Amino acid sequence: MSLTKQLQELQAFDDRHKWLIDADLTYCSGRFLLIRDDFFFRLSGGYLLHQASEKYLKTLRKLLLPDIRMRKGDHNLGQILDDLKGKIETSWFNKITQSIKRIGPLADFRYPDLTATGDIKTMREGLEGADYLVASVRKQIDNRSPTIAYKAIRRYIKGSKNNDQNL
Repeated sequence: MSLTKQLQELQAFDDRHKWLIDADLTYCSGRFLLIRDDFFFRLSGGYLLHQASEKYLKTLRKLLLPDIRMRKGDHNLGQILDDLKGKIETSWFNKITQSIKRIGPLADFRYPDLTATGDIKTMREGLEGADYLVASVRKQIDNRSPTIAYKAIRRYIKGSKNNDQNL
């Protein structure tokens, strides 16, 4: 499939599909880099996990609040989560808040001039928080609109299956 055709396929997605596919790819990349033995890659992986968490929360928010701007809240996971108050049951909200606290320190990994805590404990806690957030948000998305994840994955595979030799 040509690059032009792939781009046309991608543009056929609505915002929720695009953000969910991007969140999945970012999460997988970040998780892979964070568990690498090379410390250099771990910092990049930590930042990508924070970014993936942001994209998952924004996808859920878009599903629950269709008229909201996707970029509202920038990189602040707490602010994005605040938009979901009243739309999600309280017990889920409280558990996700704890995960966000664990993911938070990973955000500073993107800024070389900040003194980010790149120790193993911070990275492990961030990874655990991201894993929980991703599983929980994906479940919320699937419960509210089961076809979104299926369509996003199906379209991604359809667009990439002819390019296996290029990977």
